[in-house]
Amino acid sequence: MHYRVAKLLALIVGLEACSVMVGWGFGIDALTPIIAGEISMKFATALVFFFAAVGLYFVSRAAEGGDELSPVVLPGIALFILLLAGVLLASNLLGGTIGIENLFAEAQSPANATGSGIPSLFTVINFILFALASMSSLFPGPGRQKWIRFFGCLILVIGLIPIPGYLVHLPALYYQFNASAVPMAFSTALTFVLLGCGLLLVGFATTAHEA
Repeated sequence: MHYRVAKLLALIVGLEACSVMVGWGFGIDALTPIIAGEISMKFATALVFFFAAVGLYFVSRAAEGGDELSPVVLPGIALFILLLAGVLLASNLLGGTIGIENLFAEAQSPANATGSGIPSLFTVINFILFALASMSSLFPGPGRQKWIRFFGCLILVIGLIPIPGYLVHLPALYYQFNASAVPMAFSTALTFVLLGCGLLLVGFATTAHEA
């Protein structure tokens, strides 16, 4: 049951990512934020979320056991996420640009231009944590489920913090500590909550499976 729910969450995350990318590609404003008028999820963020959704699906399959495809797919997904997140992290910290953060930041893009550009620092950190969770799921042994739960918990907490921030209009909670800081979009935070819950489900299901 845990695995099925985790795979369902992976599907939801993947559909959300595809929806946002379509929104940026075709200039459909309604597809990029969950709440109208709020900050849009960035294209680069949606792109990584798509690969993270695939990763969550294969993390669940790997935890179930007997899957020969996960050891092949997960390292590639983790490497892609780490490479892209690493470059975005460098851009975030150094204030430079690499190009992908400006994809679809053109006239046809949604009206809320803050959806383009470099993702929030904590968005990038969460992607790195997910890549590490994906890799840890490939290692056998009783400690595997603990690492999956650990990374899932961190991702969940980082995703949960911005939600009350948007409800009470407190920018510091969605990581906009100053005027130059990039906030985490509400839709991004909710998607991280789904991703973190998926990892936690896999972690606890693995515990029951290996007991």
